[in-house]
Amino acid sequence: MEDGDTENFEMSADVGGDAGDSISVAIEEEADVLATGGDFGFNLAVDITDYDDTSCADDTESCSYSEIQGGELTFAFNGPSSDDIQIDADDQVLMEFTITSENWVEIQEFEVTLESVGAGADTAVDAGDLLNDAEDEPNLQNVTIREADGSVWMGPEELDATDADAISGDDTAQTLVFTDDQILNAGESLDLMVTVDVMSFAVADDEFAATIEMDTVDAEDVNGDALDASDIVPGADIEGNDFTLADSSLDVEASTPPGDTAYVKGVSGAQVVGFSFEAGNTSDVTVTDVTYTVSADSDAIFDPDDDVTIADHVSSCSMYDNESGALIDGPESPEDVDGAADGDAELIFENFDWTIEAGETAKAILKCNFSNTDLDATDAADDTYAFGIFSADDVTAEDMDGDDVDVDAITETNGDGSEATVTISAEGSITATLDGSSPDSTIILGASTGVSVGVWKFEADDEAFVVETLNFDNGAVDDVASAVKVSCADEAGTTVTKTGFLTGGTVTFENLECYIPTDVTKTISVSIDTNSVSSTGATSGDDFELTLDVSESEATGDASGETIALGGLDSTADVMVLHKTKPTISLASGSPSGAGVPGNNEALRFNVSADSRGFVTLEAITFELAMTDTDNDFNLCDDLADPDSFELYDLDNPSTKLDDDGDWGFLEDPDDASFADDDACTSLAVLKYAVLDFDMDATTGDEEIGAGDTKTYVLKVDTSGGDEDDSIRVDLPGQSDFGDVTEGETLYDVDPTTTEGDTTSVLDAIRWDDDTEGDDFDGDLVKSPITGGTVAF
Repeated sequence: MEDGDTENFEMSADVGGDAGDSISVAIEEEADVLATGGDFGFNLAVDITDYDDTSCADDTESCSYSEIQGGELTFAFNGPSSDDIQIDADDQVLMEFTITSENWVEIQEFEVTLESVGAGADTAVDAGDLLNDAEDEPNLQNVTIREADGSVWMGPEELDATDADAISGDDTAQTLVFTDDQILNAGESLDLMVTVDVMSFAVADDEFAATIEMDTVDAEDVNGDALDASDIVPGADIEGNDFTLADSSLDVEASTPPGDTAYVKGVSGAQVVGFSFEAGNTSDVTVTDVTYTVSADSDAIFDPDDDVTIADHVSSCSMYDNESGALIDGPESPEDVDGAADGDAELIFENFDWTIEAGETAKAILKCNFSNTDLDATDAADDTYAFGIFSADDVTAEDMDGDDVDVDAITETNGDGSEATVTISAEGSITATLDGSSPDSTIILGASTGVSVGVWKFEADDEAFVVETLNFDNGAVDDVASAVKVSCADEAGTTVTKTGFLTGGTVTFENLECYIPTDVTKTISVSIDTNSVSSTGATSGDDFELTLDVSESEATGDASGETIALGGLDSTADVMVLHKTKPTISLASGSPSGAGVPGNNEALRFNVSADSRGFVTLEAITFELAMTDTDNDFNLCDDLADPDSFELYDLDNPSTKLDDDGDWGFLEDPDDASFADDDACTSLAVLKYAVLDFDMDATTGDEEIGAGDTKTYVLKVDTSGGDEDDSIRVDLPGQSDFGDVTEGETLYDVDPTTTEGDTTSVLDAIRWDDDTEGDDFDGDLVKSPITGGTVAF
């Protein structure tokens, strides 16, 4: 229900019982009515004070009260509610009723009274009420009793116009006698109505009502005996509701949406204005002709100055039904008003049929196609337009009988653009940014195809665009990529891929067909084929980093045809690092967790895998310890920072240690402010990191994992001295965990810019080589932190 509206609801029932029984209907509690607000969706307070009497005894109280009547022949009033009926229209309904016969009966006669009941009803000699003195005829004619399907059941009968030109009571009330014999079989019910033809000369706002005079009903049973008055119910007359004469009407007003809109030149199907058409209650209305007036201004603010030659810029327009989307009429092209070169223009739609049902509102949307012609040169700003229906004379409509309908004066014409203005720009805009789905920095492998290195998001405003040129700069090493590929969707949604090659750090793609609509963002993906890592190809450890250069990239507007540079700022994808192979580290099945006992026991089991492209050499790895020790009798550097407390084995060869005493180094917690800043393992500090560097003692040497192979390693830690409720967990940290951890002891340093034994370098999670000659590599991009299981004593 719209704000301020009233809705009437009816409840019906199959009625049994006996004559004289009563039925009352009321709403007992406010909670029995649930209503929610249209703005915020909250429950509304309900006022039932006029309908809450659950024990009412008659129809004067706050309820709906009915009394059951019954007999051999029953008349029941069915409405309709008071409403308008149409002047110059046939078969207008004044009453609906049902006759039900308990046994076979023949109805031979009954009377219906028509009355003029409006405030101005009188017996004066005039055109109003029942008799029209000017026409010397009744205003209501062909009074008929009809069945529900419209077929004649009794009548028609005519009002007596003898005294139309004299003061007479016949002007306010006349009774008509219907004498057509009609038979109803036992148990039959017949739905009927009283209808009249309202003459074209009848007076608007006159009110009329019909009454069935029940004491005049004459009927016989199967034996030919007249029914007693007590057998015909109700005993009282049946009075119909009041009906008001009204001409068929049509109210036309500009309405939103659309409101103010913005497009670019060359746009097709642009919604420029909407008008609501409301038919009066008396008749369906068919609109046949509409004329729109177009005004324009060239300085971006609609005045209008009428300084635009509209026909040069508005190619054609069509009317559409807002609800169904169906074409009402068109296309039509604008015509200059009075032949003027500049100024207003008209869009004339003629000889169509668009029907609005009685009492309903329909909406017509005007859609226009704008030409690709350059904007008006009077001002440098955008052009603005308003499309309006200036007067009721611009709309032609007819009622169901084909008679002209008077259109009400239009109060909101949109002639001043107050409801909707249209701004036309020379071109739209398009921006590009790095998309959230663009891949993060990672290791990419040589001799690979279709490696994703960046995804960019494109957003078009005011018009769709076709991205035709893209320019990318590589901020690192060109040799990483043997080819660069761009993939996008064209207008048909088909994925199109084009290939380019880096030259001097730049690759440019031309003649692309990447379609970017206005309603959703679209992405364009870039991938590369990598060169092989070799002495004649790319170098392991080389970086690759693409930046989209928006100033050197172009797109063409789908409507305007203008080619512009991309908007936004240059955006750079994450760095990719090329290797021939790479290690993958993971927690191994069976790694210890749960209950344990102090002593030299397994604390961690982990896997190291090499990619199938080549072997991996593991040179160093850092273990992070997380321990609880209430009395610090096993977790301090003084006790645990000892090479004899740590042992590393290959799970497949558990009898041979892989580490030497000289391979181990130990660091305290860098967050413990009680100790030195160099993170060296002070005797009373808690041990945080144990670093195994195979290069520190050449006795055992580095670990090599063959191409495509996986090795599982077991780390044992001697926790002797631990007590009940103490615990230990060993993790493999990620490289990002070491932003504030320095090599406080003379540990091997992976950074080639420093020397072995540097005491200020950042610690490495691991150090590894691939199977080409090159620098050592740290744990960047190799893995995320791996958490071991907690062993509790």
